[in-house]
Amino acid sequence: MKTKEIKIKSVEIFNENTKNKVYDIEVESDHNFFCNNILVNNSCYFSIWPLKDNEEFKNFEWNKENLIQIYDAVVEEMNKSWPEAMKKYFNVKKEKCFIKAGRELVGLNGLFITKKRYAILIFDKEGTRFDINDSPGKLKAMGLDLKRSDTPEKIQDFLESILIDVLNDKDFSYILKRVEQFKKEELNRWQPWEKGTPKRVNNLTSYMEREKNKNDIDLNVKLHKELLNASTEKEREKIRKKIEKIKRLTVPGHVAASLNWNKLCKINNDKFSMPIQDGMKIVVCKLKDNVFNMNSIAYPIDQQFLPDWFKKLPFDEKEMEEVSFYSKLRNLFEVLGWNIDKFKTNTDEDLFQFS
Repeated sequence: MKTKEIKIKSVEIFNENTKNKVYDIEVESDHNFFCNNILVNNSCYFSIWPLKDNEEFKNFEWNKENLIQIYDAVVEEMNKSWPEAMKKYFNVKKEKCFIKAGRELVGLNGLFITKKRYAILIFDKEGTRFDINDSPGKLKAMGLDLKRSDTPEKIQDFLESILIDVLNDKDFSYILKRVEQFKKEELNRWQPWEKGTPKRVNNLTSYMEREKNKNDIDLNVKLHKELLNASTEKEREKIRKKIEKIKRLTVPGHVAASLNWNKLCKINNDKFSMPIQDGMKIVVCKLKDNVFNMNSIAYPIDQQFLPDWFKKLPFDEKEMEEVSFYSKLRNLFEVLGWNIDKFKTNTDEDLFQFS
């Protein structure tokens, strides 16, 4: 693996009395980093629950206060081991070892899907309790759909709610009932365009220009003439790249949807709706087969009143529900072995079957 050489700007010696200690080292978007060709990580999760059947835990009372004490004790013992480990593996004198670990949070249950995608129901974080006043605790979610900007806010709130239920040991049947209730009382009552996917569109102007060039017959003829008249291979290769770039135009789905909104505004002579421009927040809606041969259309998220021509479009509600709702459920709970397709059923007979 190639690594970028970085010059050290300054070195400062830390000791026990240093006020501003280094407690969190990371590289961009990842807590892992390489230090002298060693893969380093600044945090980890562990559980003593797998030891519950061991003899030393035979009379242990598994309550929250005892859990906090035992995890604090684990960290204390870990810190005692650092000087010897640093001397053994890195040849650092024991008196020069100032590395210490700290217990951050304790939770009753966690859902670990993949690396950097997990959720924990926290009841204590660095001595602050979150399970007071009948609260089950505080949810810590990393890399999950309920935190993504392309998930509608109402669905984010619902996903967070049922995720807390799962972390409170609610079973599959209970979650199915809640999903069915949400579908009946919320999802099925939404207007079709409310089921779209929130996005932000960038480089719209660039794609508009490139699409214009792709359909510009005069420009294409001009480039091919230049190719024929080019006197050197270097010139011909440069022109070929221009032609190939125009031909290979691939427009991202949300960009195409934005362009479709602008096109239909012009076709319908709509001078009241705002055009979509670079950097705007939009909502992308899927379409069924239509006379315009458009797969999707977007609308500005700040558009207060949607025009009638837009509301009459043949929206593909099932596809939008799959993207904005069911796929999110699948991403969260399929790791538990649940058949998420059962969430789509409406009959009582099918509703409570597994797999």
